Amino acid sequence: MALECEQELLLLLWTFAHHSRAFLTALLASPELADVLMAVCFCVLSWASDAPNSSLVHLCILTLLVISAEPGFGAAAQAPCPHSLPLRGRAARATSASLADLVVGAAAEVLLGGHGRLESVHPAALAVLANVTPHAHSLSADATARLLQCLGLLTAPRYLLASPARRDRAAKRAPARSSNPRGHPPLQKLIPCSGPPP
Repeated sequence: MALECEQELLLLLWTFAHHSRAFLTALLASPELADVLMAVCFCVLSWASDAPNSSLVHLCILTLLVISAEPGFGAAAQAPCPHSLPLRGRAARATSASLADLVVGAAAEVLLGGHGRLESVHPAALAVLANVTPHAHSLSADATARLLQCLGLLTAPRYLLASPARRDRAAKRAPARSSNPRGHPPLQKLIPCSGPPP
């Protein structure tokens, strides 16, 4: 059975999660949280490489960010995935262990396998990773490998210098280098003996 209104449901979920503290508290306490997380992560893993669905991937990542920022999320992230998702390849391995593995796989897919239109959601995907990983007591080998790939991507010069905004941030964070490594004052310009000094 195909779902015809997944876009509207995603928007409704994000709106309630973002604006209603009572809804978010009830969602974190309910046993359906695993199904909701699996559905949102399935959308990310399915649509991350599809440019026309990039706005829906943005919405999914922002929903994961709001849910993962809650204090009660850590205990829920340890639960095993209740069922497998119909995915293939690299994305299929993300559903083999806990919900934390699935969320890490979804956020990493945006960073590693996404296209240029998803670049604006990279900070939110990194925040999702930062929210999930401290609570994960044991990540699967695939989730750990994906985290290491993300680290490699984020430290690569081609990523850091790809956009002007990141280039400016990297320049501000880099220590100023002096042309003289030992800290000696620069040599004075030699003045020729004949003629007036410049």
